[in-house]
Amino acid sequence: MLKAVAGILKRYHMLPGGARVGVAVSGGADSVCLLDVLAALAPAHGWALTVLHLNHGWRGDSSDGDARFVEQLAARYGFRCVVERMEGAVPESNLEARGREARRRFFAAQMAALPLDRVATGHTLDDQAETVLFRALRGAGPGGLAGILPVTAEGIVRPLLEVDRAAVGEYLRERGLEWREDATNADVRFRRNALRAVLPELSRLVNPEARRALARLADIALEEEAYWARLTGEAEGRVWREEDGALVARVEELMGGGRALARRLVRRAMGRLRGGLRAIDHDHVERVLAMAERERGEGRMDLPGVVAERSCGWLRLGAGPVEGVRAKGLRGEAGEVVVRAWRPGDLYDGRPFRERLRARNVPRWRRARWLVAARGGELLWADGFGLSGAGRSLPDGIRKLLSEIADVSI
Repeated sequence: MLKAVAGILKRYHMLPGGARVGVAVSGGADSVCLLDVLAALAPAHGWALTVLHLNHGWRGDSSDGDARFVEQLAARYGFRCVVERMEGAVPESNLEARGREARRRFFAAQMAALPLDRVATGHTLDDQAETVLFRALRGAGPGGLAGILPVTAEGIVRPLLEVDRAAVGEYLRERGLEWREDATNADVRFRRNALRAVLPELSRLVNPEARRALARLADIALEEEAYWARLTGEAEGRVWREEDGALVARVEELMGGGRALARRLVRRAMGRLRGGLRAIDHDHVERVLAMAERERGEGRMDLPGVVAERSCGWLRLGAGPVEGVRAKGLRGEAGEVVVRAWRPGDLYDGRPFRERLRARNVPRWRRARWLVAARGGELLWADGFGLSGAGRSLPDGIRKLLSEIADVSI
């Protein structure tokens, strides 16, 4: 056990020498094993261990008993113990998700307060297998199939991720260690527990090493995603351009590296706009790609937190629609001239200005902010086009005023 854990610690650089480490201990077998193993390895690495326990309070006296057990366990090792009790009623639904979020907040708070360099949790190979199977059944892509990450950006590490549950039980019995059984682990109303009941049958019918096969898939997916993440990061700067708080790209550049890369570029762009990759729906990404792949034409779709538009060979992803510019009046000897955004129906030298914008492949969202100077519906000047015939025939004073429009603050 010590050799296996030492190997994964080294492989993923989980705990640097002298690290201040919070050990998440629920009182169950996996977390008790984790604490004992890290306690054995700590002296050689100079780690300072602190036991962390979140009492959800969902099982009443049994939950309080878990908290007391963890406090006594930490005292036997001589480690500081931080116990926090959740307040509020037991949620009626989605207990698993609420529990994960509560633990995430608890760990983050303790990392800041104590402070801690890392928090170690007791996730095992079996947890990894169940996670990969669950996500595969939910239709996850390669990123989701990476499963439980050995190390997260928040500093959470999983030293037991290559150790199966059977090995944990054997280790605890050999060491004469006690642990607490959570009765909810047998409740098949929880999705994770239902999969836990299915995996033995899969092992019997399909592959005796089904758990290890699923965990190996997670390892492969993690390495593949690391490779793709590097390629995607290199491509982002070439493909996406920031424009008025949105991200825009030429469709040919977005799709030029193939659909697999384009899918990741779109997903990462949506994540930037939404403040994170969590809960980005695969179908939404595919709809954006389908719109980008059209040979011609324009399109727009409103997605959760993102507006996607295609126009003139460009793709735009923004948090909302393009806002127009505020009009400003300028008065000279030929009367009032209004500087504003282009509007449908505007004429430039007698022709619809829309035609000129389309001829220059100006995307629809840029047209909404395309500056013009107009008197009525007649354009006297347009950004990128200069003075119109009507503008050039105006008196010198107003033409001078128009020549300075580019520097006018709108």
